[in-house]
Amino acid sequence: GVIPGQIKRIATNLQGQLKAQFGLVADQVAGMIIAMGRGGGEQGKVRVLREAVAQIRTALEINAAKVKKDHAVTIELAPE
Repeated sequence: GVIPGQIKRIATNLQGQLKAQFGLVADQVAGMIIAMGRGGGEQGKVRVLREAVAQIRTALEINAAKVKKDHAVTIELAPE
């Protein structure tokens, strides 16, 4: 169908952009792309995609927090 093709195309671009900095997350996206290509019923695919999206979202949140922590800069204001 149209929607799986759109998801696959977007996920492929996402995986390419994540590969340089967040290799493990990119691998999870690649796994999702592979799972989309497998046969099986619609409900099984939807369940697999929901689980994959939840895992990717969690991994991105963890990595975003790590980047913020690792690259935080303390800004000191001049005394008044």
